[in-house]
Amino acid sequence: MRASLKSIPLKSDTLQIMFIIIFGCIILIVLYVLYQTYPPFGGKTPIDIKQESPNFVNGKFVNQTPTSMSMSFHDGVSIVRDQLRRNPARKPSQPLIPQHPHFDTTAGSDQAQITWFGHSAFFFNYQAVRFFLIRCSAKQLHRFPPSAHNVLVMNYP
Repeated sequence: MRASLKSIPLKSDTLQIMFIIIFGCIILIVLYVLYQTYPPFGGKTPIDIKQESPNFVNGKFVNQTPTSMSMSFHDGVSIVRDQLRRNPARKPSQPLIPQHPHFDTTAGSDQAQITWFGHSAFFFNYQAVRFFLIRCSAKQLHRFPPSAHNVLVMNYP
């Protein structure tokens, strides 16, 4: 008796899933090859290019500023002790007074104004377009006034 192979009809959903999987695999292979061969992404840099660097001494890279990475057990205990000890100089001696920023609304149309509020908070003002950029989660948005809620919120962890 002869076994016959029957073709299985493929639905369009199955073809789409197969295409996505094959395309994803191709993208992963291309990224893998790129990361393995392209030096800025961690690929191997030829030794002759490494040797041209002024920081490459005796077969290894040397930091321009000498930095000791040695730490004894005593140093570790000292760090923990400093973190646990109460230090009155950690807090300001008097309350900090908040200062409200004064933005130049008369700035020329070709002049961009960027105000840095610290860490990752910026205020941009360019050609009457103003926006405040801060990295925060949606859970922290309640700290801002309701008028500021008309913004695009990217939910960071």
